[in-house]
Amino acid sequence: MKIRDLAFGLDLENVLRGLGGLLDTVQKADEQGRSTINKIGQFDSTDPQKIKVACNFNMKIGKLKDENQRTMEPLVNVFDEEDYILVISELPGIEENQIQIKIIDSCLELCAFGVQKYQVTIPLPCTVDEKTIIYLYKKGILEITVLKKT
Repeated sequence: MKIRDLAFGLDLENVLRGLGGLLDTVQKADEQGRSTINKIGQFDSTDPQKIKVACNFNMKIGKLKDENQRTMEPLVNVFDEEDYILVISELPGIEENQIQIKIIDSCLELCAFGVQKYQVTIPLPCTVDEKTIIYLYKKGILEITVLKKT
């Protein structure tokens, strides 16, 4: 079995090239004095099962404040399904009553304040009906479902 086969049809050379591009982007942002980088992307694999990989990351550049005072951006995955958007986020150390979810314009704002403080604004791929937010929080994993506007 080749290393390329282990990557589920993803071209390892392109992945490494993408990481190199990411490092270049971070360096340029730092040189320009920008403190954040937001990127959304998708790429297809060569796998016969047609696996698609989507990525969305936010990166803050700069020195960290005191550990007790800093706000973290949680890990977030956004899935654009046929009739709805599914957002999955990791919020370790948070209780369900400490979570705040809002839809503003075409973004989902997620805040959680507990032992750790989390905050992130997630651009959504389409317009959604903010009245249809449903969420489930279990063992540090938050799943948010919101219907697309028709």
